[in-house]
Amino acid sequence: MKIVIPILRFGRSGGERVISKLASGLSSEGHDVTFVVPKGNDIPYYATTAKIVTFEGSKSHFKIFRWMCNYFNMLVVCKNLNADAAIATYHQMAYIALFLPRKMRRIYYIQAYEVNFYTNIIGKFFAGFTYVMPFERVVNSECILPRFINNYRACIPAGVDYDLFFGERRNLTSESKIINIGIIGRKEPYKGTKEVLDTLLIYIKSNKLEDKVVINVAVYLADEYKLKGIKYYEVNNDVELAGFYKLNDIFVATGLVEYGAFHYPCAESMVAGCLTISNYAPLTDTDSCLKIIGFSQNEIIEKLNKAMKIYLSGEYFEIEKNQNEMLKYSWDNISRSFNNIVNER
Repeated sequence: MKIVIPILRFGRSGGERVISKLASGLSSEGHDVTFVVPKGNDIPYYATTAKIVTFEGSKSHFKIFRWMCNYFNMLVVCKNLNADAAIATYHQMAYIALFLPRKMRRIYYIQAYEVNFYTNIIGKFFAGFTYVMPFERVVNSECILPRFINNYRACIPAGVDYDLFFGERRNLTSESKIINIGIIGRKEPYKGTKEVLDTLLIYIKSNKLEDKVVINVAVYLADEYKLKGIKYYEVNNDVELAGFYKLNDIFVATGLVEYGAFHYPCAESMVAGCLTISNYAPLTDTDSCLKIIGFSQNEIIEKLNKAMKIYLSGEYFEIEKNQNEMLKYSWDNISRSFNNIVNER
């Protein structure tokens, strides 16, 4: 089957990793998969075996005109490829898929409820409208969409490079050892970086753990949190990211929106052998004593206390259970599941 995937750029976000991996998986299953992307944004951060077709982007100084030209050019290229199916991966590309020929299958892989990403009513409307478009909807979590529009063909979570991220957990530790608590820092307010760091600092201070605990932050750290006891790590690729996870004994992977949805820091820290505290899947789909429903500073502190006790006990059943659970999220399994959806009408 010939498949076209329109995107605006190859970025570094988890969602862009997913589509690069899925495109490679579909290619390995025998499909002819092509990304359509503006020239200049066509170098994948996450390697993919799919083809890449570019088009000349508008150089206009007027944003609205530039936007209209780029979308029109992308639409023309997608049509000219005469594909059998199109896969939209976020709401802006859903509008491209909407105007493709009706005979073409249109699959919308929903990785986030993007209405939450906007504060203005216009942005919320244009994002929200895509969830009622006449597409085959595939979601990465059963709870990603509000109940009144939560109808979908299949639920296929993201995958994890298990071999790369797997970390062998060390045996018994002593109470004198420095305990490393990690988080992934993000600029976006809804990611909750500020709230988590505030909670960790309160926890450390109230328990007088300043000489026992180090907070490790990767990807982004605001200047006001560049304090003693907080270390920042720049991450440029997945190898460095995997190494960062493995530095940590406890990992806090929480956010302020879409509780229970698939979350890369949660999944990757589980594979890496960290005691993972999260309000996201895959952890929330287990019976872990460290999972959180919603977001609460008090509950995070309670889970930190539990994680600390587990860590100091040297009994890592929780970690082994998480790593065994994550085996089903290998990319081979996820790509096979997505291929089944593409092959079945």
